[in-house]
Amino acid sequence: MTPHRFRAVDIETLSQVFQRVSQLQNNRLYAVMPIAASGIVLRQHELPQLPPTKMLLMQDTKRLLPVEVYKNWVESEIKLDKIVQGGAEIEITVE
Repeated sequence: MTPHRFRAVDIETLSQVFQRVSQLQNNRLYAVMPIAASGIVLRQHELPQLPPTKMLLMQDTKRLLPVEVYKNWVESEIKLDKIVQGGAEIEITVE
């Protein structure tokens, strides 16, 4: 959901990426549900709650920093006694 958090552009962000990767827990089962995008990302800086007018201004092609859509989600996790490997996707409809 957040590839920008694992993208290094200099030594400082490389160190941050290593720290994030080492903190990942592999004995948990995660359920993640994406929800509507509500902001943008400038490199590693998340701006999740921007008004639509500001989002349009920040996404101007004349800007030097690359802009990505901020993908929001809801996450739940269950701690397990075993190491979890792999993943699965299921589609649900909420009415």
